[in-house]
Amino acid sequence: MRKLYLILFAAIFFAGCAKVSDITTINGSFSSDAPEAVLLTIPDMEIEQMVEVKDGKFSVEVPTDITTVGNIVADMTSVEFVPDGTVLTINFGETTPTVTSDKPKISTQAKYDSFMQGVDALLSKEDILSESQLEQEFLSYCVDAIKDNPDNAVGLTSITNIYYMLPLDQLEKVIGYLSPNLKEKDQVKEILTSLDAKKSTAEGGKFVDFTVVQDPENPEKSTVKFSDYIGKGKYILVDFWASWCGPCIREIPNIKDVYATYGGDKFDILSVAVWDKLEDTKRAAEELELPWNQIVNAQQIPTDLYGIDGIPHIILFGPDGTILKRELRGPAIAAEIAKYVSAN
Repeated sequence: MRKLYLILFAAIFFAGCAKVSDITTINGSFSSDAPEAVLLTIPDMEIEQMVEVKDGKFSVEVPTDITTVGNIVADMTSVEFVPDGTVLTINFGETTPTVTSDKPKISTQAKYDSFMQGVDALLSKEDILSESQLEQEFLSYCVDAIKDNPDNAVGLTSITNIYYMLPLDQLEKVIGYLSPNLKEKDQVKEILTSLDAKKSTAEGGKFVDFTVVQDPENPEKSTVKFSDYIGKGKYILVDFWASWCGPCIREIPNIKDVYATYGGDKFDILSVAVWDKLEDTKRAAEELELPWNQIVNAQQIPTDLYGIDGIPHIILFGPDGTILKRELRGPAIAAEIAKYVSAN
């Protein structure tokens, strides 16, 4: 009996630890209207190549990496895949393409498909859940996915989807779930850099200065510093925005209201245009009739320093340059200012 147990244990052990191949084979087929070739891209591997289609079929081999996601495009249809070391079969049928693995029990591709199906199911609740409820369900779903997949593409996709939505302490905790290998991915390194920037410019700390050349053709007359406006004895509301950003434009009426209510000797507003073309910023500022001070052409300089992942990002600074509140939106803008400044 003991020998039988050992045999069964060995069988289970080796089945659970089955090693995938260092090469991932991808076989594809078309039910009709096959193109002459498909485009294969795996950005992390710097792979971009055309793969010939013969008699409605194609086959290609790529290196295995369960932490990355590739893409195959056929005409106007694309499908994502994880080069997980199994044999992947892509069927471009009449509807949505499908990807299957010859070893689904150990396939990261199978895990990735299951994860994405869960995301689709959540998004289908958009009409029955409030925005905040949907966000919380999505956060919870992705955090669980990271815990269950700390070393593969599912975990990486999850953290890149939610990192900007998490408070600093929770973000640090979630990143702690990731494997050392995943933390070496460029996407995670960027998140860690952003996290460090957020921590160094957290509420309660002093502002970090930066310099912007607003007009590259006339740098001597157009160079400004953030400290030209911050820490000069006034409460300053700073709006990091861009002309192409819809949510940024929708916040302008709220900002105009607080400017009309509180603007004066104790309070002012500064717009800082980031990630935008200079001419587009100037045109939008004129059309929106922004009456307060502006810094234009800042691009990624302040967003890198302050760990700003999305805009609008609105920060209230104290008279001495202390960061009082970050990520203000909507009615919260006026409510926060009212704590410090009396209405006109």
